[in-house]
Amino acid sequence: MLKTNRLVQGAMIAALFGVLSFFNTYTASFFDAFIGYIMVVPFAWYGYRYSIRDNIAVSLASIAIVFMTGLPTFILIAVITCMMGVYIGECLKRQASQLVMLAGTTIIAFIDLILVYEVFAGLFGVDLVAEMTETYKMLASAGLGTAITLQNFLDFIPMMIMLMSLMEAYVVLILCQGLLRRFKVPFNNDFHILNFMIPLKYGYILLAILLGCYGMMRFGQFDLTIIRYIYVFVMMIFMVDGMAAAATWLIVNGHPRLSGFVFFACFIPPLLIAIELIGIFDTITQWRKDLLQHRES
Repeated sequence: MLKTNRLVQGAMIAALFGVLSFFNTYTASFFDAFIGYIMVVPFAWYGYRYSIRDNIAVSLASIAIVFMTGLPTFILIAVITCMMGVYIGECLKRQASQLVMLAGTTIIAFIDLILVYEVFAGLFGVDLVAEMTETYKMLASAGLGTAITLQNFLDFIPMMIMLMSLMEAYVVLILCQGLLRRFKVPFNNDFHILNFMIPLKYGYILLAILLGCYGMMRFGQFDLTIIRYIYVFVMMIFMVDGMAAAATWLIVNGHPRLSGFVFFACFIPPLLIAIELIGIFDTITQWRKDLLQHRES
């Protein structure tokens, strides 16, 4: 009976993905991103209930169906959707930490964006450098881009890609958290930003990676793209932790309305640096955990 349910449910997920792919083709890919986000949920649910081998088999079957019915852009979305669903399902089954779930999903989203903007840019008609250059010219013509050079502006591309990856991963996890709990799947990690906290052992590892990348770029003359990507990725993790720590401190001290200002502070360079430093301090001292425990006592 269990084997029959496993086969039937897997076939239903693959068929649903095929129907949505067919529908997306006749709507000129209008719903491709939305469908991609939603379909992560059934794959995560299936991965939680059954083995990773079963989930991979259903994912491959779904990708094959999409390959026959979907557009080239949607095939890539289907692959990334299945990867996220398989990963989140395994994380739920193994009760992985919040950081492991967020970091892994962010890496998958990052791979997706690299494929879109670099590997298959010609196929999808995307030229990120040209688009950023045009944006810089528009800002310069309005008198807003004269503070930095074009090259410095283009250097923000890695940070932009990492930020988009993190935001996409966060949206997917929030969506899975809300829907899977309705299907009685124990989603123990709460991905509300105030609950984001880096465990101490991972904090030291991230800090070592951050200092290593900074040293290689600053003193070792290893200013490689991959090193900059890793550096920005780690800094963004500390930024999210700093946002959560700063917002928690404001709420605990009776200023909940000011907690929303923390998000906008990330767009102001000096305040962004301060938030990242707060995140590093909170990670290596577990200051926020002590703050919350003191409040409860």
